[in-house]
Amino acid sequence: MKRGISRRSQIPATVFVYALAAIIIAFIMIFGYKAIGTLGSTASKTETAKFKTDVKNIIIEDTSYGKNDFIKLGIPPGYEELCFVAAVNVLSMEQNARDIISKYPQAVDVAESPNNVFLADLEGDIDPFFVEAFRIDGDLAAVCVKQESGELRFRIQGKGDHALIIPVS
Repeated sequence: MKRGISRRSQIPATVFVYALAAIIIAFIMIFGYKAIGTLGSTASKTETAKFKTDVKNIIIEDTSYGKNDFIKLGIPPGYEELCFVAAVNVLSMEQNARDIISKYPQAVDVAESPNNVFLADLEGDIDPFFVEAFRIDGDLAAVCVKQESGELRFRIQGKGDHALIIPVS
């Protein structure tokens, strides 16, 4: 007579092992999915931060008098426009600035804060930041540069103490 585990007790043990393996695989998949989502979000934030730094650097570099550059800049995914706000008094803004504010109501906060540039997405949400020493061509209070094929196109003309932003149609 053999001593050991009977066949009847092996079936519940096997079921337990398979159930435990299924639970472990489910946890790995859930945590893996969350990690991939977090990684994508972090990559997007990093790309947006790099874009903001690039815009600041381009404008600072192009303030020297007589410099005239045509800028082509890739816009981060999810954003549609880059808007420059030069006016502080929202009530004195001309029609184009009012149009921007009606499209992006949060732009009023940008005009009244130290921030003067913002990225805008399709839902009307904005991501503001500060850029030094610029004005907008035609003494406009605000102007938006819409992306075309994932790129923003505009001109910058150096005026010595500031850069002049010139939208390109």
